[in-house]
Amino acid sequence: MTRRCLLLLLALGACRKNVLAAALEERLAAAGITATVHCDKTRCTATDDTGKKFTLDATVTDGRLVDWRPRAATIVDTRQLSRDISAQRRGWAAVGCERDTMVVLADESITCVLFDRAPRLLAVTATGDPAHPLRWGKPR
Repeated sequence: MTRRCLLLLLALGACRKNVLAAALEERLAAAGITATVHCDKTRCTATDDTGKKFTLDATVTDGRLVDWRPRAATIVDTRQLSRDISAQRRGWAAVGCERDTMVVLADESITCVLFDRAPRLLAVTATGDPAHPLRWGKPR
């Protein structure tokens, strides 16, 4: 009887991890990121479709995913980035990046093209600071 209970508890724990990973994969997909997620309690590791690995922190209440966020990474919506840069420049500007949405690790930069008067390269760097997650400027 004890062995049966132990097996049942192990099975339930494995199901919970799979449910959490599946919920996080759905949330990432809704944000535009295709990724595979593996969890250990509420600390999860994701690998996106480019092979980039990043950590996700999840808040679970009563067995349900309540909140999640990438740790030391930023999910960049390049369409929103284009709107932000255009507003900052007080005029028309557009940004073109390799993908519409991507994961950028802290202190990592991606190179996009800024279309303004003339197209030029733009380096977008994730800062790791939730208050100011991105900075951009000329590539180095």
